[in-house]
Amino acid sequence: MRTIMLAMLMLLPPCLAVAGEAEIRDELAAQGREFFLTERFSDLDYLAGEYFGNGSRTLSGQWMLDKLHDGILSTVPCGCKDEEEIIEMEQRAARWIAENPNSPTAHLVYAEALRKHGWWFRGTGYAKDVKPESWKPFGEYLEAARSYLMERKEMLAGDPRWYSTMLRIANGQSWSMEDFSAFLEEATEQHPYYYMIYYEAIQYLSPKWHGNPALLDGMARFAVSMTQDGEGKAIYARIYWSASDVQFGHGVVSGQPEVWATMRQGFYDMLESYPDQWNIINFARFSCIARDQEIAGELFAAIDEDLVNRAWGTRGPDYGQCREWAKGI
Repeated sequence: MRTIMLAMLMLLPPCLAVAGEAEIRDELAAQGREFFLTERFSDLDYLAGEYFGNGSRTLSGQWMLDKLHDGILSTVPCGCKDEEEIIEMEQRAARWIAENPNSPTAHLVYAEALRKHGWWFRGTGYAKDVKPESWKPFGEYLEAARSYLMERKEMLAGDPRWYSTMLRIANGQSWSMEDFSAFLEEATEQHPYYYMIYYEAIQYLSPKWHGNPALLDGMARFAVSMTQDGEGKAIYARIYWSASDVQFGHGVVSGQPEVWATMRQGFYDMLESYPDQWNIINFARFSCIARDQEIAGELFAAIDEDLVNRAWGTRGPDYGQCREWAKGI
């Protein structure tokens, strides 16, 4: 079964794979950013409604709604130095709400602007490096964002971004593990296939914040239990993919045979629905991280090297070294 699948993957036209995936992501981000900055709010509402209503995914299986939302939020990066940029974001979102009070996206962006404002005071460094006078406005803005969302839960919770935004706030407010777990369970009962909910949980469960690898694995296996009927173990691979690259480091996969066995099956399940080069290339990358030479060799044979640069990324390991190792050179 595995050999047959890999043989089929080698026949896929590269033009329908990474190039398309990268272009889709870029276009969604550009739509979100440009339309928000130029206040084309009705266009954003239309796109968000279409992407959510149709369950639209990119070629690799990511939610288009999430990529559009990321584009909107990218108008003010977390590390911005000018508070006026965040105030302007808040005011722009308020104008959007005034234009369309029933827009879930407008309300969610306003809450995100409040959350970002809090982090502007705190900064993104370690707690020990935060100025004492910054803690009060940080806490006030995060609580304002939480209260704003909770007051509108009935209106907004049908949109999975309400839950992912609340999970960002949960991490900043250092919710108890009990409260966090209960909220995550509610979120996944309502929107089990919306990946960003799990990705936000990764940050809370990272050693830098409130968790450890054992808690991450428990969450990943819980996620599989919520999505296995539709996607097999694919979500397990997606969670570890994100955790390894962003919060935990590659050690959470390397030297962890039980994790890799489930992650490997998750990649195979992922490719059944989304057999594009973006996923193939990253499957090969993690096969290298896990030192699974047999699988890596098969996957590298299915890669179009003209498409590697964007999908492989810069988080390592080195592509050339992995390719030579996979081929036994």
